[in-house]
Amino acid sequence: PQLALASPLFPVTVIHRGNGVNITVVAPGASETNRRVRDVRLNGLPTDPRWLPDSFPAKGGVLLFRFMDE
Repeated sequence: PQLALASPLFPVTVIHRGNGVNITVVAPGASETNRRVRDVRLNGLPTDPRWLPDSFPAKGGVLLFRFMDE
């Protein structure tokens, strides 16, 4: 199983899960019109910009999106 990604609409989003795990999405330049993702990093390491491992919601971490126009 994998999780599909889409372009974020907000520059920063933090999800605080009840078990103490945090998911942070950082996407400088995110907007309704800036949707073409150049690359994604998961905890600082390159990852497929289309998919995340199914373990990501349980472990949490930081996703950094960079857009084509950056």
